[in-house]
Amino acid sequence: MSEHTKGQGVGWIHFAGIFFLVAAAFNAIAGIAGLTRGGHFDESKFLISNLQTWSWVFIVIAVVQLVAGIVVLQRLRAGRVPAIILAVIGMVVWFVAWSVFPFWGLVMMILYGLIIYSLTAFHEYFA
Repeated sequence: MSEHTKGQGVGWIHFAGIFFLVAAAFNAIAGIAGLTRGGHFDESKFLISNLQTWSWVFIVIAVVQLVAGIVVLQRLRAGRVPAIILAVIGMVVWFVAWSVFPFWGLVMMILYGLIIYSLTAFHEYFA
């Protein structure tokens, strides 16, 4: 086994890839719920724009996260920096949505922070 196929770093990289896939599913669900069941959300708590806009933002991010998760799990070097940028964008989006989803906003921001850590601290595991 090569040095770059075992160890703690590979686990962090797998965490990042799998989290992107799970986050894509959650963001898609949040976006679809916002579009179809808008009455369940308090639109007055949004800092910027309205529920329909944010629903589409979550859906677009979900699609991009799906691709990022696949690229990270394949450990492609070209996908590492875009995945970091996507994690930062995801963190900002959840920060802005924090007033509507306080608990999930905090959880997602912490998890995105762990993603950024795993993609920057263990960059040598990418081919």
